[in-house]
Amino acid sequence: VARKGTYLSRESAQLGPRSAELPLRVCITYKRAEAGQVYAFGWVDSGLLLEDQAVILMPKGHHIVISKLFDIEEVPLKYALPGEYIKMKVTNIEHTKLA
Repeated sequence: VARKGTYLSRESAQLGPRSAELPLRVCITYKRAEAGQVYAFGWVDSGLLLEDQAVILMPKGHHIVISKLFDIEEVPLKYALPGEYIKMKVTNIEHTKLA
């Protein structure tokens, strides 16, 4: 348990099981707009994220599509597994509404 003022790195944290068979959960850590496109960055915590997958963005319930996936070196991906940090091209939502 981390106390106030204590830094706990992601590498040293005790994480629960990560499985591609669990429901999809992606923690969005950053978002930005580039040339009229919306991109979100984040960790896949569980589930399998596919290119062109329709998802519901929680907690507000926006229906979005993950149209393209990239790894941290901008290499295109067809899917992302739990534990991977990814860049996602997102459609059907404005940059300001992406939580």
